[in-house]
Amino acid sequence: MSTELPNPIRPAFTEPTDEGHVIVNIGPSNIDGVLRPTAHLYFASLVGLVMTPIIVALTNYYTSSNYRPVQKIVHASETGHA
Repeated sequence: MSTELPNPIRPAFTEPTDEGHVIVNIGPSNIDGVLRPTAHLYFASLVGLVMTPIIVALTNYYTSSNYRPVQKIVHASETGHA
C-alpha cells in the first residue's frame, strides 16, 4: 500500500493533449505568422542533422584533454607566466 499522494502536475507533462499536438505540428511552421511550405522545414531539419555532428566534433576537439588545444593550455599552466 502506497502512502504517496498523487502529483497533480505530473499528468500535464506525461499525458498528450490536443493543444500539445497543435503546438508541435503547426507551431514551428507558423512562428512569425507566415505558414511555411513543408519543404522548407524539411531542409532546415536536414541542415540541423548535418551540422549537429560537426558542432559536436569541434566542441570535443577544443574541450577534450586528449587534443592539442587543451594540452597546450595545460602545459602553459604548469610552467606559469613568462
